[in-house]
Order: sequence, then structure tokens, then C-alpha cells
Amino acid sequence: VPIALPSLRQHWREFAANRGAWLVLARNLIPVVGIYAFGWSVALTVFNYWFDGLVAVAAIIAALIPRALRESRKPRQKPDGPVLALVRGVLTWAFVLGLLGFPYWITLISLHDVLLGPGLLAQIAHSPGLWATFGMIAVMHFRRALAVGYDTMPETDLKQRARWDLYLLLLR
Repeated sequence: VPIALPSLRQHWREFAANRGAWLVLARNLIPVVGIYAFGWSVALTVFNYWFDGLVAVAAIIAALIPRALRESRKPRQKPDGPVLALVRGVLTWAFVLGLLGFPYWITLISLHDVLLGPGLLAQIAHSPGLWATFGMIAVMHFRRALAVGYDTMPETDLKQRARWDLYLLLLR
């Protein structure tokens, strides 16, 4: 006997009660609103999806770096000074982003004319609204990645959560 699907009303109640669902809906409506309300081009819409995914990967990696640096230190080694720790963290972050962001870099090959065309770059450079939109997207991703608590999760939970979050972004 097949199980009946929940009613539309029940779906709506569960959606309305979940704050995270509203944030996901808002973030996914950005390109829709951009196209219909602000006349975004195809290039700008594709760039939005590309930027959104790459920044999400960058945010997760940034949230993981402090833990990685702390756990990679030898047991009796004294902690680095703040400047050296920052430089080491930024270099590690850039290296790991270069590796894990590889699917996003590969996308640039096939979408080179769309994403790196002069029209798109000029459109972004001369629009404070676009800067604010992409800044908001970046802030939301970094805020979420830091709120997840990768730094304090138990090792087994961290492995599962980080894999899941990164796999979904890379498959996108």
C-alpha cells in the first residue's frame, strides 16, 4: 500500500516553521528577481550561480582552517604569533580553495565568453546594487559556515558534515 503524500497545507506549515528554508528561498530568488525586476542578462545570472557556489566553498574552507592549523601543530610546539598564524591560514585557505574549487575553475573554460566578457565585468563594476548583492551573498555564506560550528564539532560529525556540504556544492 503506497504511503500518501503530505498535504500542501502540511508542507507549507513545515516550510513556514523552518527559518533556514526561508533563507534558502530568499537566496534562490536573487537571480529570479534580478532577471525580472532589474533586467539582469544571461551572463549576470550565470555569474551569480557561479559566484554563489564558489563563495560557499570558500566560506566552508575558511571555517575549517583554524581547526586544521590547530590540529596540525606538533604537541610541544608553541603557538604561532598572530601575524604568522594569519599568513599561514590565508595561504592554506588559498591552496585548499584552489584544489576544492577546481570544478568552479573548470567552469570558466566552457563559460569563458559568458563569465569573463567585457559586458559582464562593466555591468558589475558600475553597479553598487550588484556589489551589495554579491557582498550579501558572501556575508550569508561566511556567516552560515561559521555558525555551523565546524571548529568545535566532534571529528566524526565534522567529517560527515563537511563532506556533505562540500559534495553538494561541487556537484551543483
